[in-house]
Amino acid sequence: MHNPLSFGAWRPVILRQPPGITDVAITFDDGPSPATTPKLLEILAAAGARATFFLSGVRVAAEPGLAAEIVAAGHDVFGHGWEHENYWHADPALAVEAMRRVEDRLARLRPTPSPYLIRLPFNAGFNRSRMHRAMAGFHPEACFAWFSHNLRDYLLADGCSSAEELVRRCHAVATEIRADPGLPGAILLLHEAPFDAQGAFSSQVSATMLPMILEALQARGLAAGPIHPPARQPWRNRFLYFGRGHGRGAWAPSMTQGAPARPHPGSRIIRSLMSRSGRSPAAT
Repeated sequence: MHNPLSFGAWRPVILRQPPGITDVAITFDDGPSPATTPKLLEILAAAGARATFFLSGVRVAAEPGLAAEIVAAGHDVFGHGWEHENYWHADPALAVEAMRRVEDRLARLRPTPSPYLIRLPFNAGFNRSRMHRAMAGFHPEACFAWFSHNLRDYLLADGCSSAEELVRRCHAVATEIRADPGLPGAILLLHEAPFDAQGAFSSQVSATMLPMILEALQARGLAAGPIHPPARQPWRNRFLYFGRGHGRGAWAPSMTQGAPARPHPGSRIIRSLMSRSGRSPAAT
């Protein structure tokens, strides 16, 4: 159960861009990967678009050159823990250690950013005051970077029988995103090469989806830009935070099928497509 009270521990939690900012922040978790990163950078460069990458330490260690290419291309880069571990019920000190390890690698490629956007695997700890306090020890200007739209791209390849079917699924999600009145100022969650994703075409999802998302933004007269942290945090918000529970609330992703939450863009379409394939989107 979420306890909204703390002794000044709450850090800012970013759900959308600040008022007045219409740029859409496209974010990628779980990279870098040789199967995805070069193509994503090529697509972003061709569109003149900027994205935010939350990189996993174990993959940065394996592919430091790819991480360097992301930085050199002008994109924002933050840590996403070391391995893809779930810290929802873990000692926050373990998450801090994971963030320090990955940032030690990233700091060799670019100066440590401030404010520092925190997005742990599974978005763990954003509504736990102990995790907020711990992350303030990791970085004094820590902000938790949530998202307004979870595209559930980690499910799109599950049950796909062909690349053409994957394109249809990605197009269906992008079409719904394009029509969403909440798109201006949105923060979109995507994944480069999601850990444990099912399906033979899972490594093709991000590069298939990204051009469609960029086309949707262009059609709406919107640009892809960085996440803008809040200018300042009202002092009272450090003591009281009515955060949305994990997987619940107006902007929370539906992490399990049938959860009593606002369906995020694409979830209805994905379930329909999955049901036609005899598959069901699993909880993540």
